Amino acid sequence: MVTTPQPLFYKFVACEENRHTSDYIAIELCTVIEEIGPEKVYGITTDNAANMRAAWTIVKDKYPHIKHTVVPLILCNFLPWMLKNKKKYATHLIQVKKIVQFFKNHHVAAHIFSKYREQYGITSTLSTSVATRWASSIKSIQQLQINKKALKSSVVDEEIASSIPSNQQNLFKQIVKWILDEEVFWLKNQHFINLFSPVSNSITKMESDSCEFSEVYDEFMKVKKHVEENNSSSLSLSQNEKSIVELIEHRINKVITPTHHACYLLDPRHQGENLKSEKEDNAIDLIKLIWKHLNNVDMELNSEQESSIISDIINFKARSGPFQSRSSWTAINSIKNNSITAANWWKGNFKNKSVLAVVAEVLLTLPSSTACAERNWSVWGNIHSKNRNKLKTSTTGKLASVYHNLRLLKNMEIDTEDHRYNVQIDSN
Repeated sequence: MVTTPQPLFYKFVACEENRHTSDYIAIELCTVIEEIGPEKVYGITTDNAANMRAAWTIVKDKYPHIKHTVVPLILCNFLPWMLKNKKKYATHLIQVKKIVQFFKNHHVAAHIFSKYREQYGITSTLSTSVATRWASSIKSIQQLQINKKALKSSVVDEEIASSIPSNQQNLFKQIVKWILDEEVFWLKNQHFINLFSPVSNSITKMESDSCEFSEVYDEFMKVKKHVEENNSSSLSLSQNEKSIVELIEHRINKVITPTHHACYLLDPRHQGENLKSEKEDNAIDLIKLIWKHLNNVDMELNSEQESSIISDIINFKARSGPFQSRSSWTAINSIKNNSITAANWWKGNFKNKSVLAVVAEVLLTLPSSTACAERNWSVWGNIHSKNRNKLKTSTTGKLASVYHNLRLLKNMEIDTEDHRYNVQIDSN
């Protein structure tokens, strides 16, 4: 996948007898970079697999100006860790799963539950969690909370009790106990929602194509702040929350790079407001490096060039000099509601007024994740189905490419001017 900045299905590679070694992946990445043009590629986003990290080391030596970022979703995926290592969390999620499965697998229970939902005007139903999408666990818990009243009425309905087979009676008694347990089960369920819903929202946002690279750092900071505040709550399981805070900090240190800091600094919505001085210095160093590459400067920046970059950054943060136009800053609302991107804000307002504009345009079009590449696996599955299982791999790849890019053409106008590209790759 190549972002332009919209995700374009650029190339499909049939690995055939080749193993997914770092050398093989590095060769394929370099091939794509050369086809596009190294001067047009500024970032590669991959997952955190060992072979990907090793491949990046090889690519970095050949193209030092290209920055590598890993998928924040994988490294931010700490809920499974919590569920496996913290008994109180794991036990509650198992209980939720058993309740949902019970009402889905027993047709009499499902009918009575549906009747009470209709009676109470509840439109949301129950859903099971999906192993590969941990945010679905939060959705399952939220829907259980929404249906609380209907569930309580259902389990005390005599018609359900009489319909349960003898070998399922013990399970049914457990479920009744949980659902009627206001002080423990439902209190814990609400605590789960309070703690993890904002995390789920952040992950969902970062999975979307509309999420900009500069927002990743901001989302991590929001998650960290939320968990720290929740930790002081009287409902908190303090030791567990402390573990979550430590894990988030560990993830931030592994995921967030100077590239994220630079984008956060150049995003007019944030202007690097929460960056510590050391991180801001690293961001500025990266901005200088990109500026040198864009302007074909092989030597160290002279004092005039460096002063120009630094002064523009200071003026940008202070909204002074070339950045004092009130209309430009009013347009930030258009970025927040996705009418324009942060990159277009720079391009439209300051393309010929600031040395930072071209750097911002490059950095702010980096993809926030490989989600658009991973979504193609479902497209692939729909094409190479049971009814069409004789399709060749190469044919399926071409059809997937056509399907993705046709949808892209329907939703955007092609601008052939001055594209800069970023490569995304999925190790699968």
